[in-house]
This record gives sequence, C-alpha cells and structure tokens, in this order.
Amino acid sequence: MSQWPFLMVKDSSGGLYVDTRITFGGVAGCGSFGVPADAWKRIMEHEFDVIKIFRWVDDNLFIKSNI
Repeated sequence: MSQWPFLMVKDSSGGLYVDTRITFGGVAGCGSFGVPADAWKRIMEHEFDVIKIFRWVDDNLFIKSNI
C-alpha cells in the first residue's frame, strides 16, 4: 500500500501540502509507525506498574494507582 496519500493535505484552494518530515505525527503521518508504537506501549506496560496506557495517534496517557 502506498503511504503517499497519508502524507498529503489538500487546502481549500486545491493545493497540496506534502509532509516530508512526518510533522503531522508519527502514527498519523503515514500509519507505518503504528506497529512500533504498539510495541512501545506493550513494553511500557510490562516495565512499569501501570493500570492502563491509552494511545491516540502519537499522544499517550499513563494511568497508575498509588494503592
């Protein structure tokens, strides 16, 4: 599957912006970083005593209990 459609944004005048630096976010930029991001999440869940890690695009929320 070509990743180029996910690296472009069309403006209201019909012009295209090409993300050449994945500045739109690693996961959102082209989707190819989803698998490494999932692996990172599993490593963090294993290494740290967290209840849950929520991930959306390239943002993370760690939930931990003090009990």
